[in-house]
Amino acid sequence: MCDRVMVETSTAVAPGPSGRMGVGSAAAWMLGGRIAGALSAAVSAPMIVRLLPTDEVGRFYFVATVVGFGTMLLLQGMSQELVRRIGANINDAAGVTAAARASLLAAIVPVGVGGAVLLFASGLRSGALIATALVWLVIGGARTVSSESLRGSDHIRSSILSSDVSTQMLAAVGVLAAVGVGATWTATELTLLQAASAGGSLLLAMAAVRRRDRGATSRSVEPAQLRATSRPLLGLDLVGFVLIQSPILVLGLFSTDTVLGGYAPAARLAALLSIPLIAVNAVFASRIARAPSREAVARLVGVSGTAAIALGAIPVMVCVAWPGAVLGLVLGEAYVPWAPVLRVLALGQAVNLAVGPVGLTLTMRGEARVLLRITMAAAVVVVIGSLAMVQVGPTGVAIAAALALGVQNVAASRAMKARLGVRFRPVVRGLIAELRSEGQP
Repeated sequence: MCDRVMVETSTAVAPGPSGRMGVGSAAAWMLGGRIAGALSAAVSAPMIVRLLPTDEVGRFYFVATVVGFGTMLLLQGMSQELVRRIGANINDAAGVTAAARASLLAAIVPVGVGGAVLLFASGLRSGALIATALVWLVIGGARTVSSESLRGSDHIRSSILSSDVSTQMLAAVGVLAAVGVGATWTATELTLLQAASAGGSLLLAMAAVRRRDRGATSRSVEPAQLRATSRPLLGLDLVGFVLIQSPILVLGLFSTDTVLGGYAPAARLAALLSIPLIAVNAVFASRIARAPSREAVARLVGVSGTAAIALGAIPVMVCVAWPGAVLGLVLGEAYVPWAPVLRVLALGQAVNLAVGPVGLTLTMRGEARVLLRITMAAAVVVVIGSLAMVQVGPTGVAIAAALALGVQNVAASRAMKARLGVRFRPVVRGLIAELRSEGQP
């Protein structure tokens, strides 16, 4: 299971007036935030296809992908570096945050121009849509700087409430309301809703940062110094993004809005099959990191992997066996012809479940560089495969995406055995007892 893992920073202090909290409460908020974000996406996906015509759905998902790519370039790997630096020196949180904001401002013009060119190259000619997308990009970058700064200083509750989780929840409420009154929107209007939702999260984040930094005067970190240490982390972010999102970019650039409007919702539905994996990984990450022996790691790998399979196998099998029925039920009868795309991508998720928590284990046991090399190879596979198969059609692009995911997972499984001496073996008997024992302090 090569799900991307975020390593959390915590100083294990009790809750107090500062807003910081202990490890248990922080873990609960992080897990709750991940699940809330995933559920918001699960609610929004079927509503978006009812709110927009198919070609507008394609335009929106391409815009969202470009905005995600642009936000990553704006941040230049600063998300994790903010957490690391502030966690190491909480008294300098104001200085680090100010440096991050200055760095983001310096990157807005080149990244914004690049994003506009990419949108124009895809065939978008709507100035209103491009301008709205750029507003979403800038607001999203500023929100991320503030929310990650809060996470670095262990203000976990404020960080979650002002992060992309709250943006997704606000957008989901807006989409549900629009569908409820029978509205029909364009991609521009939905993009504007996303920008407004990000703006709401940004206001929450800025208020929390002001409360945290009240009276602080430290400004010891220069933007150039922050960029120098954060840019190497951009490589990991970019590789992960390319692996997951490059099929959307390829279809947006070399196919039609209608084709992308069918592929993207089916791909989003397939991605939701990883919700059990996300939840289990969030629970077991710290336990695998601090396991005292290879045997203990192997036991945790077996328990967590089996738990993910128990929770996720049935939805995956249903999508593989009856993809048309699933698409018709969730997205509407117009999406039934995209059943081959969902089946192929669900098979990729089946491999993700079958190999066990390989990505999580490599990351938590200090082998993140190995996982990065594997992910880079898989990213090359998906880019070349998508470009080669785009003329075949969306099912061909889905095959390239599923193949890349399979390559990553199988290679990571072999690396886990070679580097750590651990192999995933499902816990057939006594799973409940094992899970109960893991729940003990």
